[in-house]
Amino acid sequence: MNKKQINSILTVLCFVPLMVALYTCYRVNAFGGLEDGHKLVIYFVLILLAVLVGFLGIYLLHSKLKKKVKTSITVVSVILSAIFVGANIYASSLLTKVHDTLTKISTQEETHIGGIVVLNDSNYKSVSELKGKKIGHFELQSSMENYVIPMSILSDAGIDKDVTYVSFNDMSSLIDALYSGKVDAIMASSSYISTFENLEGYADVALKTTMIESKEETKLVEIDNKGDITALQEPFAVLFMGVDTNKPSKNGSLVGNADALFLATVNPKNYTINITSIPRDSYVPIACYGDKRRDKITHSNVGGTECVVNTVADLFDIKIDYYIKINFKGLEDLVDALGGVYVEVDAEKYPNGVVGQNGKRHYESGYKWIWVPPGKNKVSGEQALAYARIRKTLENGATERAANQTIVIDGIIKEFLSLDTAGKIFDVLDVAGKNIQTNFTADQMTSFYTLGIEILNRSHNLNVNDSVIIDYYLVSGYDRKIYHDGEEKLLYYYVPFEGSIKDIKKKIHQNLGLEPYDKVGSFDYDSKVVYTKDNAVFYYYDEKQEVFQVPDLVPDMYGMDVNDAIAWAQARGIGYSINEILPGHELYNESLGNGFVIGHNEKINRRSSKVSNIVINVIKTNTVVATPEIKLSKTQDSIIVGDPLPSLPEAKAYNAKGQDVSTNIQVAGNRDNTVAGTYVVVFSVVIDGQTYTANYTLTVNPKVTQPSSSSSSTTSETTSQDTTTPTQATQPTNPNTEQPNPGEQQPNPSPGDGGSAGGEVQPNVQPQANNDTVTP
Repeated sequence: MNKKQINSILTVLCFVPLMVALYTCYRVNAFGGLEDGHKLVIYFVLILLAVLVGFLGIYLLHSKLKKKVKTSITVVSVILSAIFVGANIYASSLLTKVHDTLTKISTQEETHIGGIVVLNDSNYKSVSELKGKKIGHFELQSSMENYVIPMSILSDAGIDKDVTYVSFNDMSSLIDALYSGKVDAIMASSSYISTFENLEGYADVALKTTMIESKEETKLVEIDNKGDITALQEPFAVLFMGVDTNKPSKNGSLVGNADALFLATVNPKNYTINITSIPRDSYVPIACYGDKRRDKITHSNVGGTECVVNTVADLFDIKIDYYIKINFKGLEDLVDALGGVYVEVDAEKYPNGVVGQNGKRHYESGYKWIWVPPGKNKVSGEQALAYARIRKTLENGATERAANQTIVIDGIIKEFLSLDTAGKIFDVLDVAGKNIQTNFTADQMTSFYTLGIEILNRSHNLNVNDSVIIDYYLVSGYDRKIYHDGEEKLLYYYVPFEGSIKDIKKKIHQNLGLEPYDKVGSFDYDSKVVYTKDNAVFYYYDEKQEVFQVPDLVPDMYGMDVNDAIAWAQARGIGYSINEILPGHELYNESLGNGFVIGHNEKINRRSSKVSNIVINVIKTNTVVATPEIKLSKTQDSIIVGDPLPSLPEAKAYNAKGQDVSTNIQVAGNRDNTVAGTYVVVFSVVIDGQTYTANYTLTVNPKVTQPSSSSSSTTSETTSQDTTTPTQATQPTNPNTEQPNPGEQQPNPSPGDGGSAGGEVQPNVQPQANNDTVTP
């Protein structure tokens, strides 16, 4: 290859910077949200630099400079070209990654997967085998994953008209029907395992069930996004949803409980943002339920994104055009990609820190709990997620959890703004692409760049906090336990104060321009508002709180005496039968005595009105039971005719296990204080189906006339010779007193029949049939 050919090749290479710059301009042009003026500046700078670098190379190739000078300039030119080309390649790849990520997370559609679920031991292998069977479904027939798609599967199999459909108004009743055999299969979302495994009693749902057929469909999200970037120049509302599912989304579909909700209203005209935290357990009307009945707002996501958005929109009487959903597992990955975030645990309240569930929401023994230390610390993704979820171990429960979630979000924003390496940026974009979903278009998201520039220009010291007014609000309320028929237990709910909803609604409407602001300069202190340095959080309202009645429920009869269990059923008109549990039976428990309940066939906490018959499992032992005893402690064992009757002795009865059953003691037999004689008072008690007695002997003694002592005296009178001889006086007999027969032996009670006063009676214990009559 001659010198001329080499120069030709080098000349072509001099145009490489220009080609790379043009490609970078192409990638910039893909961001429709950038202002045209900003784009033109970028184009001009890139092309100018590319031309300068390229022409410098061409000039050096064809110049007649001295060799030494030419070599030096060439080296500099090559270095500059390499830097320029490398920078453009990096910028282009970054722009491509950002644009692809924005395009991926931006969607007006959601991909849904639903199917048919059966128990593993049912032996159903295909949908066609369910012909003529019962299939359960959630009542919300607009739910893509829980009704529409499964119905399509049945239709494709040609059995949609040959099955019996059973509707349930909540998901827990649905899975319970499958477990109990009330239905042969159920319609469910592909994420049904994460939905059901957190319900009490269904942690094994992944092991016990199988989705025998599934199908995927795409549906337009019916939330009106105007689509153009000019829409963001007017006040708008966006709902942030933290979705409770442990798996990254598939094809953009994030389905699960809405575990964290933040409503942000943005007014780009006066640079104000209101952020309202809505506790996940808030008891509010659900927009997509047929009767709009109240439920936890977290359950609204069962009806899809529209249901969550419309529920919040109805709550504050506004229109919500935009939403952003993030998978909670994605939050964990995002924090790790950022290298951790700072959170703070109040060291005075929690000197040992706080403990929460791990990423899979496990609390049980054997699973790892997550500890967040006291004070301010940088934590991992799993710790940040646990910190954002903790409620039960916090003093103020839902209120503190909402505050913790705000702290995590604030930490993420700060770490994101401080990213300084390409590796971290790409890691964050990867996580975002897999775990975030929004109906903002890519161009609309890009346009936030312009808004950011305006905010920075508005600030004298380039501090965003000085340029934007951000107010945080919390929907405040009070805790309540409300009976849930579906799960058949008392569930925790957070009932919002009506005043809180009203006050926050006013603030939101003002920021959206729907209501005028209060007069500037007026300030009235309100005791229901907690005032802080930068904002006010509405907290407590002195208003009448709702009272929810708890229905009569089936109790846990474990350890209950069978007679008490029978009495419970009889009092409610419930039929019952006794199932004896003998030694060797899997339910047998030797720690319970004979006649005690080990359990029953009904679900604990089910409404008793729903129970028509109950089978009571009762321990029946074959071993010889030691004879129970009745102990009597007397204070008196004999009286005189006519004297008041003594108090009955204190009686204590003990069964074979030594348990005090004295409340079952009954007294029989006669006592008479008018006729002398020996009387037996009988104490009886029913223990383990047998009647046992103990005798108490009371002696009534006749009254005895006691003779008075006789005396004589001699009286002398000196006035007369007569002498008087006194006679012995005799005590008169009381005709009303019964005289003892001198030949009759008086009763002398033996120790076994009563003993001395205050002695311990050794009872004569005899088992009798239940209906035997004790004769004194």
